[in-house]
Amino acid sequence: MENPVILEDLRHRIALLEDREEIRDLIERYAEAADHGNDPKMMRELFAEHAIWEASGFGRFEGRTAILSGLSEIGSTRLIWTMHYMISPRIRVAEDRTAAQISWRVWELAMAPGKNQSPPEALWGGGSYQVDLARLAGRWQFTHVRLNLELISRYFEGWAATRIAEL
Repeated sequence: MENPVILEDLRHRIALLEDREEIRDLIERYAEAADHGNDPKMMRELFAEHAIWEASGFGRFEGRTAILSGLSEIGSTRLIWTMHYMISPRIRVAEDRTAAQISWRVWELAMAPGKNQSPPEALWGGGSYQVDLARLAGRWQFTHVRLNLELISRYFEGWAATRIAEL
């Protein structure tokens, strides 16, 4: 005879595992969009309508439209090529499965336009993300993305010689 309490517990635990996999996919799609110049078409469905994205040195954007515009500008003028490595995501899904908090480390290779017509500069950077999500219309979306850049340095100098505070 099946125990309904055990079955319901198993259903809930499986649903939480599925949520965690959907969230991992969301992180991967975010990195892929970032590596395509912060492509607004790829980013659109990742953010809730009234989301916030912020990072020191890059700005704070409120609302999906402002986020897509701001990130697109960064990807076309300030970082002209990137390769993101999203590392060690920690995913905490609320018991009612309507919200989640995630964090992960990021390691990024990048190129920034050179100054005064000089060749592009190779950069590397690292930091961490602290992100809030909500399940909206049956899918996970970012509601607040906070990027804490702990390192941005010119590649040829290594990361110990000079840290660039702002791009």
